[in-house]
Amino acid sequence: MPYAATGTGQHLDSSDSGVTREVVLSSGGRVIHRTGDLLDIGFTVPSAGERRYTLTVRTTRTADWTALGTRSTMTWGFTSARRRGSTSSVLPLLTVRTGGDVDLNSTAPAGRTFRVPLTVQRPAGAERSAVKRLALQVSYDDGRTWKAVHGTRHDTTGSVLLHHPRRAGYVSLRISAAGKAGNTVTQTVIRAYRFATAPAAVSNRW
Repeated sequence: MPYAATGTGQHLDSSDSGVTREVVLSSGGRVIHRTGDLLDIGFTVPSAGERRYTLTVRTTRTADWTALGTRSTMTWGFTSARRRGSTSSVLPLLTVRTGGDVDLNSTAPAGRTFRVPLTVQRPAGAERSAVKRLALQVSYDDGRTWKAVHGTRHDTTGSVLLHHPRRAGYVSLRISAAGKAGNTVTQTVIRAYRFATAPAAVSNRW
């Protein structure tokens, strides 16, 4: 989701639409703005000075054509201020892209090891800072319980190995990252993909 700070103060703007969700911007424990309007998501913050903000996007999907992606939450923590002599700046919102070898139905084999690659990304034009943390938790009971999974990391990329249970079910993921400048993100997806006893026959990156 491309967010940018614009205007004489600061404004968060997104061109993304078509997903039912709640978007909340807060600072210092106080909600600055809350909206569910996807056609024009925007927030005007009260000050151009440096402040710490939290931006949370919660999504709920109820569709009879899929049992995947039923709920998701993305929470960004960042410090922002208007630069001297500038009316706009790109917000340094981290995002972690992930994937894995699943079939065309987003199904992976049960009872096997499954590699999940991770890549930390930033919006084009945002200030860059080194990544100091990249972590993943997995749940096999729709987010009721979570287990930390240790992996490997080099700079902005990493990977973890999951061990799917032998029975069929769903995998939920909670991924977090942090930069040395203090920017953070936590991404939670309930039912990111499924696993089944029959092996995945057709590979497709998700």
